[in-house]
Amino acid sequence: MTTTISPLGTGEPAASRRSLDTPVDPAGQTWANATTVVAVVGVALIAMRIQLPRQLTVGDVFALALLPVWFPVTRRYVPARLVMVFAALTIPAGAILTLRSAVDHETSLRHFIGPAFWMIGLIACIGFLLWARERLGTTTVAVVFGVGMLVGLDTGANLFSSNPWKFGFSVPVTVLALALAHKSGKRWLELTVAMILTTICFFTDARSSFGILLLTTTLMAWQLRPASPTRKASAARSLLGLSAVLVSVYYIGQGLILSGVFGAATKARTEAQLHEAGSLIFGGRPELFASMSLIRDNPLGPGAGTLPNFHEVAIAKSGMSTINYDPNNGYVENWMFGNGYSLHSMFGDLWAQWGLMGLIFTGLVLVITVRRLAYGVSAGNTTALVLFLSCLTLWNVFFAPWYSGLRLLELLMALGLMRRPDADLSVASRR
Repeated sequence: MTTTISPLGTGEPAASRRSLDTPVDPAGQTWANATTVVAVVGVALIAMRIQLPRQLTVGDVFALALLPVWFPVTRRYVPARLVMVFAALTIPAGAILTLRSAVDHETSLRHFIGPAFWMIGLIACIGFLLWARERLGTTTVAVVFGVGMLVGLDTGANLFSSNPWKFGFSVPVTVLALALAHKSGKRWLELTVAMILTTICFFTDARSSFGILLLTTTLMAWQLRPASPTRKASAARSLLGLSAVLVSVYYIGQGLILSGVFGAATKARTEAQLHEAGSLIFGGRPELFASMSLIRDNPLGPGAGTLPNFHEVAIAKSGMSTINYDPNNGYVENWMFGNGYSLHSMFGDLWAQWGLMGLIFTGLVLVITVRRLAYGVSAGNTTALVLFLSCLTLWNVFFAPWYSGLRLLELLMALGLMRRPDADLSVASRR
């Protein structure tokens, strides 16, 4: 199959141009239809996240089973294999750390297997989604993924019943709506949909989603500004602009909350966090200070199969106390350290599981995401969905649990990695 890069840089498959008298190969057409079905089913299964024992999912197993099919495709994308290599290296690093920690910690093979399968699943799902991108195109992959997330939504969760949009529909609907808007080919529609979703989050007490979508909307609007013949695209200039936009969005959002537009309860909660920590973000994420204290105490990390001890719980509490947070409320013992290490951030969780290798992997994801944003915005060709996934990933690196953002990181890598310009030529030369 030949591909062409669309004006938006998405790498959609090009339609085959056949004359009316060109015979159709029934066997070839059947094979093409079969691979299309496999691609659609696989994308949906990955998005649905149907759980199996030992933290595996049906999508992970499906993708792993097709490794010989998708692995050759990964070389066509920059830097897909680099991500996979560093992800794979975390597992032996975590095993070594677990053995090291066994001297003064309780260790458990069960606690090691789950995170190891998450990382293996990450590698397989990124590879499969890149292969599916070759067969379906980025937009169709995104649409199917959004539908799969909606079908697999856990409506029985306690948090879902308290706020269905914030704790359930927000992300799946955003992925699907932005994908469908892009499929229309109208960039103004992508901006409009992003604005509507931002407004919905505004009225549903979804503070972090509101901020992320507001940033997405601002960046999309920035890309659609009238072109100037004297303006030169610059990734460095875009990076500075992104930083300025990020700061502006933060203070605009904080001002709206404190003015009471999100409601009295949200205002009161925000004022309390500002009073305690001096910052809305830090006050709402005290786990960040626990993570930093633990890393200073043990830079190498405990390892995925290690269970926390009393010393580490005390270190974490001490770090959280520096922002006037009261850690003696049961949350630290029961949630953060009740069943391993749950540090509520991608970098914290990966450090606890894989040590320095986990931090290196997180840094690689951070560099890829920021670089994609900077170059994409400077060129003005990044879709609203990729902007949203990028902003969400940057948030997750510091402020959201690793597992909760795992699926969306897989989707970002599948949609956001750039295809090598010489990919089709290298494929043709091997035939």
